[in-house]
Amino acid sequence: MGKRWKAVILSMILPIIVQLGIYVVWGQFPFGDNSLLIWDMEWQYAPFFAHLHDILRRDASALYSFSRAIGGNMFSVAAYYLISPFNLLFYFFDAEHIYIGILIVTLLKVGASGMSMYCFLCRKKQCFDAILFSTAYALSAYMVGYQFNLLWLDALIFLPMVARGIEQIIDRGKFVLYTISISFAIITNFYMGYIICFFSVLYFLYYFFSITRRENILKIVTVYGISSVIGGGISAWIALPTWYVLQRGKNDISLSVLKDFHTIFSYTDLFDACFAGTVSTEQITDGRPLIYCGVLTLMMAMCWIVLGKESLRKRVLYLLLLGFIVLSFNYYNLNCLWHAFNYPVGSPYRFSFIYIFLLLDIAHKGYHSLLDQQTHNRTKALIGSGLILIIILIARRNTFVVRGQKDVLYSNIFLIVSYLWLLLFGRKKKVGMYLVTIVLCLELLFNADQLYSSSWQYDSVSVTGYNQYMEEIMPLVEKVKEDRAGARCVITQHEYRTGNDPFLFNLYGLDSYTSVEEEKTIWIGKRWGLSSSMLWGIYYENEIPEAIKALLGVKYIISCQDPQREYTTSEKSGR
Repeated sequence: MGKRWKAVILSMILPIIVQLGIYVVWGQFPFGDNSLLIWDMEWQYAPFFAHLHDILRRDASALYSFSRAIGGNMFSVAAYYLISPFNLLFYFFDAEHIYIGILIVTLLKVGASGMSMYCFLCRKKQCFDAILFSTAYALSAYMVGYQFNLLWLDALIFLPMVARGIEQIIDRGKFVLYTISISFAIITNFYMGYIICFFSVLYFLYYFFSITRRENILKIVTVYGISSVIGGGISAWIALPTWYVLQRGKNDISLSVLKDFHTIFSYTDLFDACFAGTVSTEQITDGRPLIYCGVLTLMMAMCWIVLGKESLRKRVLYLLLLGFIVLSFNYYNLNCLWHAFNYPVGSPYRFSFIYIFLLLDIAHKGYHSLLDQQTHNRTKALIGSGLILIIILIARRNTFVVRGQKDVLYSNIFLIVSYLWLLLFGRKKKVGMYLVTIVLCLELLFNADQLYSSSWQYDSVSVTGYNQYMEEIMPLVEKVKEDRAGARCVITQHEYRTGNDPFLFNLYGLDSYTSVEEEKTIWIGKRWGLSSSMLWGIYYENEIPEAIKALLGVKYIISCQDPQREYTTSEKSGR
């Protein structure tokens, strides 16, 4: 195996090793009792993955399911949540062990994103040091902060491919990589695919106008346009039905949001978000943009601005592209533009991985520009960038004190000084590179630990609690399936875990909580006496009319309370 392939494999393995270290510190299974069942992973994705297991095993239908509310098609659920090729691994993990499958798939996506970014950074020249920045990409604040949104993470794998594909179209007229990667970005997740499609237009404009030569302009634009149409056409079988369903549910497009120019936060808050461990206590529902990707990245990005080998025009255009994304964080209308003309409910900066990608690209270029400089120029650039970051931290010290994060402030200053010392006085290049890599990995681990420990919203379901629940419920579920296949069984509010327990257990139920539920289904559910959850879910909570029960075929109730008058006890389990 050549050095090139060894580096490619290492770019995948190193992020996985660091991620495992994060799990050790966090106490994540198998190193502790925590799990990745956090927020939407617990409420939506885990039950859907368990149901996918049943579909792959031919124990459930891939077309229609009575596990979804009062009954509904499975295509929209699969299209929105389950198309990623990584999800085929859930064939091996049933409902009782689904948290293990989620762990494995997460680790593989972390590794794949690191490898994809490494290949992008080495697109023109093989360079081992690109592993520094590809690892920072794979373990950025976005990746560790949104691991509970597992279906978003494919976008981080395909983004570097899309960007490289655009460069190939403009440089050499080759369109295959771009066409395939943009189609897969849309197929694996329609929502994140939209974000990448919007980015592709911006990146094409940047790269096109940054090239000094002006040959074959019409041909380049035509190839890009046709490739985009073909990529969209390849994904149309999944994109169009998904879009149609979303328009009949919660994601109705409203162009009126583009008229709203109000700002969301102060730009000074972005300074804090750039450093390690600066996490809001309500990060999932409302925090700052997750844009941290290493203190070293900030230093190298500033070196690129001063020392970059690219033309002044190219650097200015790149900074304008980066600046547009920064403006998009703060302006309501631009933010909605990235989110398909809607302001998201929770996780309000879902496109921040685009910023991370661009910043790491210029940081990698800055690192190489720095190495090519004479010693005195390198020293001035490094010390200057380090001092600027330290001054910013000191200027923001009161914010750290108010949040009780003085240790985070000192840790970031220590990291800056450490990088300066290693880059200035590391005599042997290889040894210095290894030491910088170790410090970066420790920094990424520190940031992840701060994120999970500082925000109460990252509290997870314990493995012990999950297993205990499954031990109590599974005998009752199996009893229902043995007695009368096809009969509806509802799990009452006192006993169920989430509104998607029917998916989890492959039961014909009444509860459902998805982002693709249609308004008319919820309306019918309400009329029949069911309760509504967050406008796009329904669940069985109180008594519903006997006629409705008979119509829907409700024959069983799993509850910790005494049976209702028309039911008799069939089986008991647990406490």
